[in-house]
Amino acid sequence: MKRSLFILFASLVTLFVACSPEIKLQNHLTRDGGRWNIDEFKVTSVTKTDPPTEPTIIQEFNVGEVLFYESGTGIWIQYDTLTMQNVATYFEWENTNNSITMDLEGFTEEVEFSINEVSKDEQWWVREESFFVGDLETVVTTEIHIVREEEIGNK
Repeated sequence: MKRSLFILFASLVTLFVACSPEIKLQNHLTRDGGRWNIDEFKVTSVTKTDPPTEPTIIQEFNVGEVLFYESGTGIWIQYDTLTMQNVATYFEWENTNNSITMDLEGFTEEVEFSINEVSKDEQWWVREESFFVGDLETVVTTEIHIVREEEIGNK
């Protein structure tokens, strides 16, 4: 009797953990090889002055891809227009139910994005940071739209 209660309890705990929002997001990121196209990369910079300045916007489309592995590692591949080559940056990552933190190789600090999951195959990532130069505050918003890549099949 105790054994069957233990098995039932263990099964319920496993079911609860497997259905947690954190695990669902992790599974979405790594599903089908974890390969995502960076469909749009947009950086908006606004310096808060009176009167307000016009925002500076840098926007690029189809700039590379990102791969997520179940081991908590990944590769960010982006095309460098100066060298005309793909450049790979390795990273470690972890997630919550609505954010991802990436520790990119060669960067001094981790980068965290809020995730708005449109579907299992499409996500919008947003990061907002502020900094001051004297009394002037500048707000930089980075938006990344990723779309799942089809897994390459053997034919």
